[in-house]
Parts: sequence; structure tokens; C-alpha cells
Amino acid sequence: MRPFCRAGAERRLLKRQLPQAIARRASHISPTDTGGSLHDRLAQIAPEALLEALQMLAKGSQPRIPQDDTLATYAPKLTRDDGKIDWSESAEIIERKMRAFNPWPGVFTEIGAPEVRKLKIFSAAIVDLNGGAGEVLRSDKEVIIATGGKALSLGEVQLEGKRRMSAREFLRGHPELNVAHFAFKMPRRSV
Repeated sequence: MRPFCRAGAERRLLKRQLPQAIARRASHISPTDTGGSLHDRLAQIAPEALLEALQMLAKGSQPRIPQDDTLATYAPKLTRDDGKIDWSESAEIIERKMRAFNPWPGVFTEIGAPEVRKLKIFSAAIVDLNGGAGEVLRSDKEVIIATGGKALSLGEVQLEGKRRMSAREFLRGHPELNVAHFAFKMPRRSV
């Protein structure tokens, strides 16, 4: 997941296979934005761009801004499995996925043996600790899990079939987390 600082809404004119922008609106992406909050903000500014584009089309005065194909990216359709955490990735990458995949598909890891259950993670903070990827580093009052670089202190979690709660509440009901290991890797998809 690449760190971006802006997102936007754009209205295009498709003519002879040459996409051209007519009206654009941009929005800053804050370090706390989620996929849901960005979606909602873009949904507020997109109608302005549409109205402006329609007015310019009616007047015949629309600018034609060619698309720079070198900046275009392909984003595959997301599935639930895309949210499975690979603890060998850096804390920064996992935290970005956590925000980008909120609310859907969300991110999760699997815990427990022999019965494996999904633990959905809604928020986490990056902490400057190291350990083996997926290792629980500290769990007296908080859940800190090592990644491929630094660690994550879990904020809100939800065990499948249970309610959403703070990681601290979850820890009180699951003391076995002291010896748990979250070393589940996700196979890489080719694009």
C-alpha cells in the first residue's frame, strides 16, 4: 500500500477511446482517514464536479485535460481474503491496509488451536518494538504484535461471533493470548 496524500473525484469525457478530464476536485488524505471516511468525503465533492462538468458541456466551453497514462493504476476487485494480515509485512503497511480496508473488507488474523477463529482488527497504533513476525510482545494491559518491521498495538478488535471491543477488554477474556503467535501469511496475488 503506497502512502498517498490526495484523492479526488473527476468527470471525464470519453471520445474516440481518449479519456479526457473535464472537471476535477481533490481532497487531502489525513493519516487517520479510512476507506469509509474518504468515500464519504468524495461523495460530498463529486456532485460539485458533475454539476460543473454538465454546465461546461452545455456551454461547449469544457477544458479537455488528457489523461496521463503513466499515472494510471489498476486496482483489482477486493475480496474478504485480501484483508488477511501477513504479519511479515511492516507495521506501516498493515496499518495502512487497516485504514484502507475499513469498512470493507476489513482486516483480520486467525487465532486459536485447534479451533481457528478470525479476529477482526479495526484499529492499531505503530509502536517502536521488534520481535518475530506475529509474536505477541506484550499483553499485560495491551496487545502488541510484532510485524516484519516495528509492531502494532491493537486498538479495537472483534472475535468472530462476538461483539466489537477494545483489545484490553478482549485480553481480559482471552489470557491465552500471552503465548499466542499470529504467524499467518497471505499468499501473494499476481496482478
